[in-house]
Order: sequence, then structure tokens, then C-alpha cells
Amino acid sequence: MWIVINALGIQDSGGITVLERLLRDIVASKYTFLILVHSNPNIKMLKEKFGNYENLYFRVIQSQGILHRLYYENSILKKIINEYNIKLVYNFSGSAQFFLTVPQFVKIHNLLFYSTKIDQIYFEKKEYLKWFKQIFLKRVVFHIMIKQSRYIEVQSQHVQENISNFIDIGNKKFFIKSDIDIRENEFLKPKNYDFNKK
Repeated sequence: MWIVINALGIQDSGGITVLERLLRDIVASKYTFLILVHSNPNIKMLKEKFGNYENLYFRVIQSQGILHRLYYENSILKKIINEYNIKLVYNFSGSAQFFLTVPQFVKIHNLLFYSTKIDQIYFEKKEYLKWFKQIFLKRVVFHIMIKQSRYIEVQSQHVQENISNFIDIGNKKFFIKSDIDIRENEFLKPKNYDFNKK
């Protein structure tokens, strides 16, 4: 069975680290994964590291902006699903596709668009137009996307509770999976930061 991991948009070290942890978890899976990623040096490193596994196939796409990504995810991805008989799309970066008929699983990394506390900060500063452009419009788009998905992965129970303030989660199935690797000894030691740097 084929599963798409849609990791388009993942570029920074935090997202790459979480994606690498996911790939480590699935290399021994009985399923076959098609991993969609944008081209960048971090992805090149991941592809070199995991490219030899029989059940992991990378499809690297040149990033051409948000409109190209929307076109790719909602048009070309439909063709890929038919070609490989895909049974599930795991949207790694919080988005979902509007017109797919296969089940979609959405990983929500943060609460930027689902936080009443963030709303409150904008309102206290009387930055209504900024809130409208930076939060509300994106909230509407993500709201439509999440309505498309029945399965949602979050990092903790409080993320699920915050999302429930904005959308009806009665028909959603939540999976709680922390991205913090507590097996490493580094997790037990406090991080040393240099506060003299910007």
C-alpha cells in the first residue's frame, strides 16, 4: 500500500528534524511511502541518508511559490494518487487539499492560527488590520483545509483543546504524538543559550 507524505514547505531545521525522525520511524514499515519535498540543502541531506530504503521514494520539486504549491497539491497530486493507487495522504506541514477523495491526515505543528491568546495580544495592541491579514485570513483557509480531514495529529492535548475553540472536532480523530525525543540524554539537560547574540 502506498502513502504520500506531503512535506512540501518544510525547509527550516526544526521541520527537517521532525521529518527525519518520522523517516526513521517508517523505514521498517510494511507500507511504501512517496515523500513530496521542495528542493533545498536540508532535503538533499535527508535524501542521501534515506534514499536507499526500498519503501521510501523521494519526489523533489523546485519551489516556485505558494500558487505553484497550491496547484501541485490540488492538481498534480490527484494524478499521482491515481497513478500509484495512493490510500492516504499525510500532510506533514499543517495544510490539506481541497479536492482529494482519499483520506487525509494532517499534522498541526503549532497554534498560530488557533489561539485566542494570540488574538488577544493583537487586540490589546489595537492592531486589527494586522491581525486580519496575518491571522484571520490564514485561519479561514486552514479552517477549510481541516474540515477536509478526519485525522489530525497534534503534539499535546492542549493543542486539540485550542483547535476545538475554532472548529467542530466531533467528527475528527486526534492522534497525540510529541516531536520531542525524550530518549536522548540532551533532553534531560537545560539548554545553554548565549544571550549576548541577537
